[in-house]
Amino acid sequence: MEDKLPLALTVLSVSVLIAVVISKLVSYATKPRLNLPPGPWKLPVIGSLHHLVGSHAIHRSMRALAEKHGRHHLMQISLGEVFAVVVSSPEAAEEILRNQDVTFADRFLSTTIGVITFGGNDMAFAPYGERWRQLRKLCTLELLSAARVRSFRRIREEEVARLVRDLAASAAAGEAVNLSGRIAKLINDVVVRCCVGGRSEHRDEFLDALRTALDQTTWLTVADVFPSSKLARMLGTAPRKALASRKKIEHILEQIIQERKRIMDRSSHGGDGDGEAMNTSECFLDVLLRLQKDGNTPIPITNEVIVVLLFDMFSGGSETSSSTLIWTMAELIRKPKVMAKAHVEVRQAFQGKNTITEDDGVNELTYLKMVIKESLRMHCPVPLLGPRKCRETCKVMGYDIPKDTTVFVNAWAICRDPKYWDDAEEFQPERFENKSINYKGSNFEFLPFGSGRRMCAAMNLGIANVELPLASLLYHFDWKLPDGMMPEDVDMQDAPGILVGKRSSLIMCPVTSVAPSNPQLLLLALAVSVVSIVTISKLVYRATNKPRLNLPPGPWTLPVIGSLHHLVMRSPSIHRSMRALAEKHGPLMQVWLGEVPAVVVSSTEAAEEVLKNQDARFADRFITTTLGAITFGGGDLAFAPYGERWRHLKMLCTQQLLTAARVRSFRRIREEEVARLVRDLAASAGGGSEVAVNLSERVARLVNDIMVRCCVGGRSKHRDEFLGALCTALSQTSWLTVADLFPSSRLARMLGTAPRRALASRKKMELILEQIIQEREEMTTDRSGDGEAGPTNECFLDVLLRLQKEGDTPIPITMELIVMLLFDIVSGGTETSTIVLNWTMAELIRTPRVMAKAHAEVRQTFQAKSTITEDDDISGLTYLKMVIKESLRMHCPVPLLGPRRCRETCKVMGYDILKDTTVFVNAWAMCRSSIYWNDAEEFKPERFENKFIDYKGSNFEFVPFGSGRRMCAGMNLGMADVEFPLASLLYHFDWKLPDGMSPEDIDMQEAPGLFGGRRTSLILCPITRVAPSDLQVIV
Repeated sequence: MEDKLPLALTVLSVSVLIAVVISKLVSYATKPRLNLPPGPWKLPVIGSLHHLVGSHAIHRSMRALAEKHGRHHLMQISLGEVFAVVVSSPEAAEEILRNQDVTFADRFLSTTIGVITFGGNDMAFAPYGERWRQLRKLCTLELLSAARVRSFRRIREEEVARLVRDLAASAAAGEAVNLSGRIAKLINDVVVRCCVGGRSEHRDEFLDALRTALDQTTWLTVADVFPSSKLARMLGTAPRKALASRKKIEHILEQIIQERKRIMDRSSHGGDGDGEAMNTSECFLDVLLRLQKDGNTPIPITNEVIVVLLFDMFSGGSETSSSTLIWTMAELIRKPKVMAKAHVEVRQAFQGKNTITEDDGVNELTYLKMVIKESLRMHCPVPLLGPRKCRETCKVMGYDIPKDTTVFVNAWAICRDPKYWDDAEEFQPERFENKSINYKGSNFEFLPFGSGRRMCAAMNLGIANVELPLASLLYHFDWKLPDGMMPEDVDMQDAPGILVGKRSSLIMCPVTSVAPSNPQLLLLALAVSVVSIVTISKLVYRATNKPRLNLPPGPWTLPVIGSLHHLVMRSPSIHRSMRALAEKHGPLMQVWLGEVPAVVVSSTEAAEEVLKNQDARFADRFITTTLGAITFGGGDLAFAPYGERWRHLKMLCTQQLLTAARVRSFRRIREEEVARLVRDLAASAGGGSEVAVNLSERVARLVNDIMVRCCVGGRSKHRDEFLGALCTALSQTSWLTVADLFPSSRLARMLGTAPRRALASRKKMELILEQIIQEREEMTTDRSGDGEAGPTNECFLDVLLRLQKEGDTPIPITMELIVMLLFDIVSGGTETSTIVLNWTMAELIRTPRVMAKAHAEVRQTFQAKSTITEDDDISGLTYLKMVIKESLRMHCPVPLLGPRRCRETCKVMGYDILKDTTVFVNAWAMCRSSIYWNDAEEFKPERFENKFIDYKGSNFEFVPFGSGRRMCAGMNLGMADVEFPLASLLYHFDWKLPDGMSPEDIDMQEAPGLFGGRRTSLILCPITRVAPSDLQVIV
């Protein structure tokens, strides 16, 4: 009996299973059959996806499928588990977008887009209902009304004028320009100003995050095609990247909102009698904050609603207008006849004007409007419009559309359908002549902005952001393709994604036809006149009242500009121009940089006199207006005036921060970061073929990471943001800005943009450093008492916080002082070490004999080691040290050292040096002088063999780090950040130039500015010779 029990259970189970299957089959057979639209054959799981992957542009693949399967151009497809219907005819589009608009008024929300759009909480993707209606009403009546769009015309005019001036400058230089980049910047600036009332300091950061978010909006991510699968969401990276970007966007917008609220509060407290904030001149944010304050809207205007609406304006307004302008210019350059006709219309309409405005009748340019219409027809900014979702089962064109079906209206395919357009693939604006076809949603063969309830609410704003820029580009410039390009060579492929722009940038050459007016020329002329009068009066005073002085010789000067014409005509590098002048006028030479009197030292004798014998008289720093903005008004160590405070700062750095023991304590940081670089380079070289790498970028990242970790104890999450601001600040340190040349002139400071940019960047760095300090203080407090952080492994910030807590330093360690010192260390330490490493590798690759000798020394010393460390006797690499010395000789990181200022009138080499004279010590010129060096222009490390010449300030023919009281305090740290990375690069890799390059092809020009870095990046091919021990291949 017991033996038969399992058999009985098996029979019973099979019977139950058969009964269930039969009941389901009967249920399916009796269930009413749906007449679904036709579609391509499907595969399990992926559905129709295999039909779509043949093209990078989904709208193109959908058109190809619809031509085969879409009877009445209504076709069903399955995107993974997403059931969808594709509409490809005006008749079906009219049925969905007008006749049954309410049934299809919901949006389909992919997983990725749901993340970006705050869970579909914005106006563009909110579900149809009362909240959406109120949001739509708020936008159409308050934000995007015709009056509001017109009120932004001054913003458009100012930004377009700025673009035209920039292009005119490029045209004068005969340069080809990246028109795609220029147009994107223009539209971004217009939209930012319309949204938040001004050019926000967060603009670049915000737009980068927005771009990253929009880059994730392809329909073919795993998470989008399998929205119900937790595994798919876990595997898909796009939603996570989109969420991170959206949170960053949200944070930035909240900062902007708070800033704008403070501005509005100050304005309201200052009275409203001036009528400045009229309703028609408000930005979008002003409107929303006013409505929030009034509190009488149907839905509460919370900060979240404001963020959501501003996000919609930014994302929709910038990308679509940019795309339309770029495609239009691309089509025009491919159609010379159309371009010529558009040129004639615009130039006849505005003949005789230097600048055109919207009040001049831009909206009356009939042919221009046809050109824009034709561009929108051929290149719909959103080819599939905003995808709809069926709210209830219904019939369209005789087919059943189940509830929750996703509906794509392929506006791109409809606009290119030869059934409705003659020569549909040709760019022919004349097709719109004398025809009442428009893009406002009533002509269903032409729907670039959609139709019905969910039609684009910002259409008027978008068109306004296209018409004036396009008219201005055609009015002021003729356009050519770069040499060697033909119209048919222009890449007309679409980029993938929800918003379809050009796949590649549009490169064109502007030729100025109508020069733009420059409103700053009058101010500049006035400034020159005023300065001329002041200069002449000073010269007369000197000639009649002051005793004759024996000043150093120098080149002849011009009124106002002084000696500047001698400097700018010889070389873009000031130290090279100064050497050329000194060869003619002497090693102690006087020049006038605008109103700044200066003396240039170009001999070791004069340098010794200034830096050693009379060091105290020249111990002050000269601070330009721009450097003053960067260096906290000269409050940091590098530029502080000589005195008691500076001495205490120098003592603090030399005895606490930059001691030999402290520098050694950072060796593990250097070893870890160099190991990371070596692994990355080995991975690049490990594919079997020679791969070129941008060594300049890799070296810069290495040194930046080392310095950040030495300063704050770890890889800060703020690293990229801080270094970006630092790079921006340092890029302003040219000596030839108007504000630097005329420091006493308020007008010059007003006209000069460099100090303002430098100040904005410094404030951004200051804020980031304060955040880092706060985080480090909390971390230090949490771990206090556990003995983890001994004095020898503290980072710079730990040392300063400890000294601040102890409180027994000669000067108080305030938070401001900590920020200043960290700024000095990061700014000075990163640039100089990076420059030395880059130039050294460039010289080695140009001198194979030296490279081979350095390779041999390093590999013999560390033979058989898979990884080297600083404990492996790096200091014993004699030839490597000579290589570094020779690199420092030929490429001083700071060619003119830190400029000094004479504190009292004195004599140097028999010449009178007046009080407050700026003194430049041209270390670069002395290091390349044939008087002191044989074959001075040749890279010969052997010149240091058996010679006691070092860079520590006692040999004045070789002072790359300066000498005397103001000598670089971070010299030991800088050299440590050069020696070990260089040894590792030479030990692990052989180096070659990319195919087709010879050593003499390497660009050895310096970049302009305070630091003497390379003008161009160094591109080399690493070949692994000694593989690092912990190399991991990541698949």
